Parts: sequence; structure tokens; C-alpha cells
Amino acid sequence: MPLAVLISHAHDERLLAEAWKALLSTVSQGAIAPWYSSDRQPDGGMQIGEEWREHLRREIQKTDYILAVLSPQSRDRPWILYECGLAAGIAQEKKNINGQHNLTGVVIPILYSMTAGDLANPLASFNVYMGDSKDAVIEVCERLLQQAGLTPQRNLWATPIDRYMDAVAAHRPRRAHTAENMILWRTRIEALVQSGRSGEVYATRARMYATFGQPFRPMNVQLHDVLSKIMLDEKHFQAAIEETNFGLELAPDDIDLLHRKALGLLHCHNRDKALQTITQLVALDAALASNPEIAGLEGRVLREIWENSRDPLDLSAARVAYRRATDANASDYYCAVNAASLALAAADTFDAKNLFDRALQGVRKAQEKQPISYWTDFSAGEIALGQGTLQLACEEYAKGLTRVPAPPARDRESALKGVRRMAALGGFGPTDIKPIEHLLG
Repeated sequence: MPLAVLISHAHDERLLAEAWKALLSTVSQGAIAPWYSSDRQPDGGMQIGEEWREHLRREIQKTDYILAVLSPQSRDRPWILYECGLAAGIAQEKKNINGQHNLTGVVIPILYSMTAGDLANPLASFNVYMGDSKDAVIEVCERLLQQAGLTPQRNLWATPIDRYMDAVAAHRPRRAHTAENMILWRTRIEALVQSGRSGEVYATRARMYATFGQPFRPMNVQLHDVLSKIMLDEKHFQAAIEETNFGLELAPDDIDLLHRKALGLLHCHNRDKALQTITQLVALDAALASNPEIAGLEGRVLREIWENSRDPLDLSAARVAYRRATDANASDYYCAVNAASLALAAADTFDAKNLFDRALQGVRKAQEKQPISYWTDFSAGEIALGQGTLQLACEEYAKGLTRVPAPPARDRESALKGVRRMAALGGFGPTDIKPIEHLLG
């Protein structure tokens, strides 16, 4: 009777099981009968219409050895542990019944892209072999042939061994990523940014995750923090959300990551989830509800909701969010400008005038301090539009474009949206703001 060998494997590593079946069948000339559950041959694998647990138990009942195909991705799969545990239990039952210390049911772990030190109990208690080592594979074949009552003949194995090794090279699982790997990639990404090559980070990120393989487990919050910011800047908003989620697995209460996630969700037009994330953020500390960055983002989300619904209640909610930050921070001008624009939208000219005056005071103070951000000048330009002074608005936007560092395309585009919105509220037509559009374009 042929020696029965069951090859236990994860479904996505089926081709490795197939390679073992071909190798053992060839070198033994039929004296070894390999079987694995996902075999697609008509006479292999699970039979159609048959209850799989019972079929598997019968196969393991008659199995002499189990080859457990293991990689960093499959070493903890319940299916493999179940098959190996069931085999070990059946082997012990046979031993107790007949009193023989035979090798029936012995598990042979075959490792890929990992070492014995990476293997956890109970499989770590067996002798392990490296499935991507030609010498180790030959040793497994020799031992199984001896158990089948044959004399191994290495001189006849060159071709089947080479075919097996070719299959392994084509389908070898990736090694598990380590904290050191992640630091290495973070260093590479930061070097790209420092050399002015941020546009290359998206493609670099794709190569990084291809190297890490699946399933991916975050290990370095700094890497995801850096990537989430770059992905936002480069307008890869879905990637930015993915990076913030990875970072939040390691630092679930990080305020900047939560803020960045909400911003990414807003850019993806998922306004409800953006508001949920802001609510989650404020729950960490009620004082954050008045923080200009947090309240400003909340106001921005609510303003977009109002722009789609034109519901006065949504307009009122957006005004409240911006006003909350403005009232709590005397030097804030960003939220004051937005609160003023929404006051215009609500035809509350008195409140709009007071808010524009307050915002302008904050801007002028900021323009007296070095370094001066281009956003300060852009805010001054937006205030000028709201107050009806078009020429002053042009001068402020032109001034902002001379600042160092210069505004990137993403920020110029954002400023242009503010120009068009404020111009419409201030009564200016498309022709009136052409000079500013030319500047920011």
C-alpha cells in the first residue's frame, strides 16, 4: 500500500501543495500517495457533494504523514492547525490501541520565508524543514521514501527537484515585515520629501506594501503619520485615509491622525463619517470643540452639507461651528473669515461686518510677525472681497504668492475656491475676479 501523505496548506498557497504532490509522486514512482484538499484533479481533493469534515477525517485516518506548508501569512491559520491537531490526535489513538511506537500521523512542518524561530507551538515541537532549501527538500524526500520501503536514488531526481524549486521561486510567500523594515521605508520616504520629490511617494508606497505582503500589521506609527500627510498633500485621499487608519491602530487617540482622517473623508465626500470622526475627536477633550483646526474643519464639513441641501438649519450649524472657534480665540482669523462669509450667506450683514473687522485685526497682527505665511495674505484678500474692495484683494493675493515657501498648487486651488465663494457673496461677477484667478492659476 502506498505511503499516504496529506499536504496541509492555506488556500492561497495551493500551488506550493501542488508542487509537493508532483515532486513526491515523481520521485517515489507511485510509492507515495500525496493528497491535499484543494487539488483540482478529478480524483483529488474534496469530492463533490461530500461533507468535507467527514472526508477530511477519513483522509487523515489513513494518513501516515502530514506535510504542513507554512509561511508568515499562513502559520497561524486555524485550518492548518486543525488538520495537524486532528492528525496528531488520531496518531495517538492508534498508538494507544496497538501499542506500537510507529510514525503514523507525524506532522512535518515545511517552512517558507521564515525560520524555525518564527514558528509557535504546537507546530514548533516537530522537526521542521525549509521548503525553499533544495537540501532540506531532498532530505524530506529521502526520509519519506525510506518509510515507503524504497531506497532513495538522488541521481534520478535532478529534473523533478528543479521543477519543484522553479515552482517555489514563482510562488514563494513574502517574508513577514519587521519594525526595522518599516523604519527603512520611512527613511526612504522622508528622503524623497526632503529632496522635493513628494510626487514619487505614492508609487514608492505601493512598492513598500508589495514588499510587506498580506496580512499587513502596522508597527511604526511615525511611518503612517508621515505617509498620511503626504497622501493628503498629493491628493491621494483614499490612501491618506488608509494611512490614518493604520496609524490609529497603534495610537487610537492621536488628535492629528483623527483630524487628518476627517479631512480625508471630507475630500472623499463622505461628510457623515467626517463628522463622526470629529465627534470622536472632541470626545477626547471637550476643549477641542473650540480649537480653530477642529472647529474650522467641522464648520467646513457643515458648510458643504449646507451647499448641497440649502437647508437654513445646516447653514446655522456651520455658522455655530466657526463662531465657536472665533469667540474662543481672539487672534484667530481663519474661522472668523468663514463665519463672516456664512453671515453674508444668511443676509446677516451686521454680524458679517463685525466678523470681517475682527478677522482683519488678526490678519494685520500676523503680518507684522516673521515668518509670514501666504495663508495670512490670502485671508486678507478674502476679507477684502467680503468688504467689497476688489483692488485691495488683488494686492493681498499677489503678496501671498511672493512668500517663502511659496504656496503649492493644492493651496492655491483651495484659495481660489475661497475667492469664488466670497466673490459670489460679495456681489462680484466672474469677470471681476479674473485677475485674481489668473494670479492663483
